[in-house]
Amino acid sequence: YNTELDPERMDNAVNKMLRENVRGVAVMTSTIEEAQLGALLRHDIPVVLLSMGPEHPSARKIEIDFATGIVEAIDHLTALGHNSFGVIAEPVRMGPAVTTRDVLLRCLAKKGLRPACVTDSSHQVDGASAAMHFLVRQPHLPTALLCGNDLIAIGAISALQEANIRVPEDMSVVGIDDIAFASLACPP
Repeated sequence: YNTELDPERMDNAVNKMLRENVRGVAVMTSTIEEAQLGALLRHDIPVVLLSMGPEHPSARKIEIDFATGIVEAIDHLTALGHNSFGVIAEPVRMGPAVTTRDVLLRCLAKKGLRPACVTDSSHQVDGASAAMHFLVRQPHLPTALLCGNDLIAIGAISALQEANIRVPEDMSVVGIDDIAFASLACPP
């Protein structure tokens, strides 16, 4: 079920799963509420949470190690000569987004780097495009951009191209999650 981060859709999805007697649930969203999780667990449905969700002794959680990939990306970008970084992250109300933002900022700090700018966007292409349109109007544009996910990176690349800023010649852009569609971006 795709809930589009809508609490009502999440309630409907949980209720439908209960009616259909699912045998297990992998929760890969950032908005499950304790009551929704509890409803699944009260019916003895095994639940696995991906990097988020309320702590519960009957649910298992899989954490993603974003830091390793982010450090590798920053190392790559600094080896290319970048020392001015921007960050576009997902909305702070989303649990994994806060984690990703924190890891991005912590990894930059470990390298002795401060981001030139940090802004939020939705987790989709259009929100990232709007955030990038805002950033290109700022007086000091970074030479490298770290994005909270690949859809944000794709939206940022599109907005940069609209502003006649070449990627990667004028600005390098890195996404985090390596979705299949990232290979379709120009440049990929």
